[in-house]
Amino acid sequence: MATPTSSLHELEFFSSLLRAVRDSVIYTDLEGRIGYWNQGASATFGYTSEEMLGRRPEMLYPDEAPSRVEDDHRRILAGEEFAGEWLGRTKAGDPVWLDVKTTVVRGRTGEVMGFIAVGKDITLRKRTERALQASEERYRAFLEQTVEGLWRVELREPVPIDLPEDDQVDRFYAHGYMAECNDAMARMYGLERASDLLGVALGDLLPRSDPHNIEYLREFVRQGYRLLEAESHEQDVEGRDRYFLNNLIGIVEGGMLRHAWGSQRDITERRRAEAQLLQVERLEAVGQLAGGVAHEANNQMSVILGCAEFVIRREDIDEEVRQDVEHIQRAAERTAGITQQLLAFSSRQLLHLQVLEVNASIRKLEPILRRTLSPDQHLVVELGAEPDLVWADAGQLDQVLLNLTLNARDAMSSGGRVSIETSVVNLSADYAGGKEGTEVVPGPYVLIAVSDTGHGMDRATLARVFEPFFTTKGIGRGTGLGLSTVYGIVKQCGGFIWAYSEPGLGTSFKTYLPLAEADAQPEDTPVGALRSKPGETILLVEDEPMVRRVVGRVLREFGYIVEEAGNGREALERLTGQKPSLVITDLIMPEMGGRELAASLTERFPDVPVLFTSGYTDNDAMRRELVHERRPFLQKPLGPDLLLRTVRDLLDGV
Repeated sequence: MATPTSSLHELEFFSSLLRAVRDSVIYTDLEGRIGYWNQGASATFGYTSEEMLGRRPEMLYPDEAPSRVEDDHRRILAGEEFAGEWLGRTKAGDPVWLDVKTTVVRGRTGEVMGFIAVGKDITLRKRTERALQASEERYRAFLEQTVEGLWRVELREPVPIDLPEDDQVDRFYAHGYMAECNDAMARMYGLERASDLLGVALGDLLPRSDPHNIEYLREFVRQGYRLLEAESHEQDVEGRDRYFLNNLIGIVEGGMLRHAWGSQRDITERRRAEAQLLQVERLEAVGQLAGGVAHEANNQMSVILGCAEFVIRREDIDEEVRQDVEHIQRAAERTAGITQQLLAFSSRQLLHLQVLEVNASIRKLEPILRRTLSPDQHLVVELGAEPDLVWADAGQLDQVLLNLTLNARDAMSSGGRVSIETSVVNLSADYAGGKEGTEVVPGPYVLIAVSDTGHGMDRATLARVFEPFFTTKGIGRGTGLGLSTVYGIVKQCGGFIWAYSEPGLGTSFKTYLPLAEADAQPEDTPVGALRSKPGETILLVEDEPMVRRVVGRVLREFGYIVEEAGNGREALERLTGQKPSLVITDLIMPEMGGRELAASLTERFPDVPVLFTSGYTDNDAMRRELVHERRPFLQKPLGPDLLLRTVRDLLDGV
């Protein structure tokens, strides 16, 4: 049995022991008053034992939770014990976190006397956890709000960095997968959420079939697994091409590449814009090339075609001679056609726009289209019943139909069907907005669809189908100008054309031309009825003697009185008070050109119409200004039919 002296020593021993403990040790009685307060508690809360003994511990609780004092006191009375984290407040008012365990203190008969709380200060740990949590939240917010794609690619099997480049690339494709990314990254691939992209294999995002991607990964290895501003060519979930600009770094540990982090920006639209700009530059270069030869070629073709027609009309020549001249005529027409093709797809050709019935034009051309097909290919024509008037160049519309039919023919080496369909459609604002890179004006259009059942095209070919000189045909089988010509003509008519194709499923070219006004009327006057009226005089101003001779002869044969001049100054000298019915003048001539001549004539004869002609393409802005001013213009070579029809319209005031 312990003596009072031994009990006193035990109390002193335990008191000394508790004072030495660094943790907070606090005893509270049944009234909630503090009966013991050690040095650890003083270090934690900043209060001395003298300040705390005999007091209730309200000052240790945060201001925002006063009811907790009474709750803890009720637990003492009920003999409950507590273990867990507890938030308090220091004397300085700072928050303090403790990992607390309470123990009930009982008397000899088991009654509850109070409780002892032992608390370990975990404030530093809690601050670290909160800082980490805040950092995580900032990181997540950054991931979610940034417009850049952020990603982490893991390798199921780490890749030894001492392997050859190609072996490492092989392993990237074999083991790489998307382990983490943000929503912005997922949207770049046509998905809504980052979770939709997780687990996707590297090869599904970065197609191995593209050699640029292989080189991209090789460069990643060469640069020590670090690339800046590197471009990749990828595909979204629908197989559409996407282009990204990447920054990436690989994590190497123990000689093994284990994963890679990176960011990327979607530059697809920029690449498309660059491609369109490159296309424009190519067309401009080809247009300049065409312009270098077009003037002389157009003048010479005017002479050759005109003289050939004069000879063919004669009845006193041998049949053999006639056939030779017809060969010359066809060769000249083909040469002129090539020049016109160059001008058409480079948008340097000014079309003779008139109101045309699309269905009537197709019916007229149908026999020729059928003859272009082989015996195992057949043509199906399904024309709509709606009014189908458009503003177009008759010859160039035929060129569009012929080129599309020839393209369909060449796509069906084993036979098949070519179909031509027309209808009137209304392009809505939603449809117009869905055509990337094209400014489509909503409204009514005449649709001409030319489709085939041929081998079709893949996406790469389809993307280049309208490029000049691009062809999938063998050497000697195609120039690559046909579809470029079609594109240029359609654009100059204010229309649009899109190609739709799948490998093995054929191709469809859909051309949309703006519907003409309801009161517009097509031209149907035969050339033979375009003869002159008594006294009609035409002043022909042309610096090329042979062209002047041929055009003058055409006009005279149809009954016109023709006065000729070699330039604008000579023309003014010939007009000594005599008023011509019409002036036909070349734009570019020595001493005085057509614009200056027209300005002088307007002062003297304001009601005399002037018809401008030119074989140049370099003065494109000048010719377009004439069109803007609604001044009549004809591009050389001058075909007799179009020339006579235009002259008659101007003289009749049409």
